Amino acid sequence: MNLYKITHPSYKGEIEVMYSNGSLQKFDMATAELSNTTKESFKAKVPVSQDEFLKGNWCGKSTVVVEATIEVELKDFTRNYPYQRNTHLLPPIWDKMPLTDKLLAVQRALPYSKYCQREDKWYKPKIAAAWLKNKEYLNDWNKM
Repeated sequence: MNLYKITHPSYKGEIEVMYSNGSLQKFDMATAELSNTTKESFKAKVPVSQDEFLKGNWCGKSTVVVEATIEVELKDFTRNYPYQRNTHLLPPIWDKMPLTDKLLAVQRALPYSKYCQREDKWYKPKIAAAWLKNKEYLNDWNKM
């Protein structure tokens, strides 16, 4: 998995582009202050293939692309997860998970936490080990 951060002198912030196995996985412009025209331009230009991205034909001369490392730790997940019991069961499961799944689990733990707060009258959060084993992080908790 490769994460690239794109900056340019004409805007503040950065754009994140993530590739996994050569294919585009994530394209995030949330931290960049861009006009709608610039956003649409980036959407049209950023290639789906990592090989095409690395060739750099899609970007201008002032664009700076930096490769960043992705580190996802168990503490990132437990900090976001709403239920803190039996966390001693997590390390063996976490160590076997691929990086892509770890990243998804960390990202989806927050919407799951909000879901648990919203539905607290009838829904009790799962133990984190069961949540990971059952791949509950693949659910879209914002739509539930």
